[in-house]
Amino acid sequence: TGGGRYLSFALLPFVSAATVGLFLSQLRGLAEHGADTEAEQAGMVRSHSARMLERIVLYDLHFNYHSAHQRWPQSPSCHLPLVHERYLAAEVPQHSSMLATVTAIRTGARA
Repeated sequence: TGGGRYLSFALLPFVSAATVGLFLSQLRGLAEHGADTEAEQAGMVRSHSARMLERIVLYDLHFNYHSAHQRWPQSPSCHLPLVHERYLAAEVPQHSSMLATVTAIRTGARA
């Protein structure tokens, strides 16, 4: 802050964190619910197998098991991997990664 000369710069880390947080939230929402067309949008939900970086940055509460979270929202997030494995693994495919899904939606390929 230049020894207190530029106090407005003290807010910069907080503004940056909020901006990045909102961007990541939108990216995660697109990966979990995004579709190619409006007709496919209704009821669209996906689960992902989280890569290490995705696990740290986006899915620290196991919301990469988004299908299980949507179907049983009362289930604590720490139990979502078990819920997915026990009840949904056979019927709900788990997509490779969040970034692969976003890229596929962006290019028009099937995710």
